[in-house]
Amino acid sequence: MVDKSAKVAATALVILAISAALFVCYPFLIRGAYPPPGYAIQAHVLTEEPAAFFPLDNPDSIVRQAISNPEEHLLVNQDETEIVTLIRTYGTSNIKVNGSFYEISVAFVDYAPPTYLMAFYPASIIGMVASIFVLVIVGLAKKFPPLKNCRRLGNS
Repeated sequence: MVDKSAKVAATALVILAISAALFVCYPFLIRGAYPPPGYAIQAHVLTEEPAAFFPLDNPDSIVRQAISNPEEHLLVNQDETEIVTLIRTYGTSNIKVNGSFYEISVAFVDYAPPTYLMAFYPASIIGMVASIFVLVIVGLAKKFPPLKNCRRLGNS
């Protein structure tokens, strides 16, 4: 018959193994599940010449698509367009393409796992610490069992 402390130790070892596996594998599982950060790009037609703009004689395919479909959001990877670099360089998001003026809106988009999935990582750490603590307590209890048939001091 297996004693109670062996069952507790076995349970703690199982929890430790599962927690360690989650801790090690979780970053790799999440990394491949979500696309890399990107941009949401939208073009707005300007009816008047803005005070600041830069001419764009040869826009990349993303900017051409944005100005062909004004007010529509395009989700693109960061390496698909250089419009963000140009906006930073010229200090304005207003462009002139073929005699027409546009304002290019750019938002950074970062895909992250849902909150409930992000809880697995700290839960795995808590599981590992708790199971190690239980294993230490069980080990100490095995090494120093309670004394039997001892008289209490002070009693005759």
